[in-house]
Amino acid sequence: MHRYLTKVFCLLTIFAGESTVKSATPTPAPAPSISFPLPLTDGTTATAQFLPTQEGAGWLVYATNSGKLASYYCTPTKPGPDPQPIPPPPPPPGKLTIAIVENPAQTTQQQRTVLSDPNWRNLAKEKHDFLGIIPNDLIEKATGQPPPRLAPFLERARGHNLPWIMFADDQGFIVWEGQVPTTSTELINLIKKYGG
Repeated sequence: MHRYLTKVFCLLTIFAGESTVKSATPTPAPAPSISFPLPLTDGTTATAQFLPTQEGAGWLVYATNSGKLASYYCTPTKPGPDPQPIPPPPPPPGKLTIAIVENPAQTTQQQRTVLSDPNWRNLAKEKHDFLGIIPNDLIEKATGQPPPRLAPFLERARGHNLPWIMFADDQGFIVWEGQVPTTSTELINLIKKYGG
């Protein structure tokens, strides 16, 4: 155990400066034949020297206070590949545009209960841009067309099982969509997950 711990310490001491990342300037090698103190596992300190051989390897030789000698053969670490860059953290959730498209004639009583719950509605109004619950056949009398701001949501909900809820980010991209959850708590959790 004594020799093992000393060898580990040797490797850490001699090659602590060896980088595993490529750098523009090489790491200097240990200077030969210069004595230095080497802490030992029994709490004493030995006098040590590093004697290089070839290709950057060498012998670590040390003498204890009682005159015992020991040595270890050490080899330098090899430079590794460049580390992968750490990706930036995802942006925090922001303000959502929330729209729900429904066919009032097909909405179930359970869905009506969820849609009318003030808890998620207050959250949607206070922190986000809640466009409301939009009938799937909504059109403007003057134009005979859906309101321009609501038209993309009405078109996107077409063919889905209504009521269909959509969350869009501040760039207009849909970040989540699906059928209205079965409970108000689920809907609140979705709003918090995607919009804070």
